[in-house]
Amino acid sequence: MEGKREMLGKYLSIYEARSLMKGVPDRLGGNIITTLLIFLLRKGIIDECLVVGMSKKKPWKAVPLIAKCEEDVLRASGSKYVFVPYHKIVKKLKKKSAVVALPCQSRILPHTVIKLGLFCGSSLSYNALEYIFKKFKINKNEISKMDWRAPGTKKLRIKLKNGREFHIETWWLAFFFLNKKCLYCRDYTNHHSDISVGDRRKGWSTVIVRTNRGRKIFDEAVSAGLIEVNPLNIRDLLEYRSRYLLFQKEIRGGLVNAKIVRSYGRWIYAAPYLLLQLIAKQIIYRYLNIL
Repeated sequence: MEGKREMLGKYLSIYEARSLMKGVPDRLGGNIITTLLIFLLRKGIIDECLVVGMSKKKPWKAVPLIAKCEEDVLRASGSKYVFVPYHKIVKKLKKKSAVVALPCQSRILPHTVIKLGLFCGSSLSYNALEYIFKKFKINKNEISKMDWRAPGTKKLRIKLKNGREFHIETWWLAFFFLNKKCLYCRDYTNHHSDISVGDRRKGWSTVIVRTNRGRKIFDEAVSAGLIEVNPLNIRDLLEYRSRYLLFQKEIRGGLVNAKIVRSYGRWIYAAPYLLLQLIAKQIIYRYLNIL
């Protein structure tokens, strides 16, 4: 049954799900994207997939990668909170391919690729990392490994070649180093994907199946015993997901209401997110009378 379009976009079904696949890294979410990609490769449904991993030469830098085997997919698993453009690489993909994408990327991808979408509240500019390196006096050339959301925690973990480690809270970075276009994006749950996935609770993901192609893939993975699922409705979904991001982006029209941006222009590029959020709330609640 198709869901309402004004919130969540079009969809066929909603689940909470977690991976039962052996060898998949233990992350906070349910490892659904990694599991689906490996399943698609094993079944020969795709020959390759476009993912975001960390550069071997520059371990602090997130880069687009074309994964052609399970090992490539596993190496790229995990969150990266910075925006990584890859529209040029999409053109090089084979016909049998999948792409892991943010909402702003899913909407412009060709329908020939399988679209596995991520929920997205916002993404950071690389200025956030530069600030972290400066604040903690980290020489990025001495970094051996970096994990934006280390297993078992939401903290940024940075390992240096000398063995020293940093575990850094990152949630506050969005107030100052946000990609400003994220402020008026109205898609939190990745409406243009075949299957969209986001955090739910520890060990579990929210999965929104949106297309018949997505339903066929997801059902086959569940039938193969690779994914455990529980059906959800929207009320269930809101019990564990932050209502603020969903309502603010998809009903109120963006973290800063899109109507305000259109009316007052690109001044938002000069203001930090926190200030914009406070101003927007006052305008929305007092004058625009939006839910």
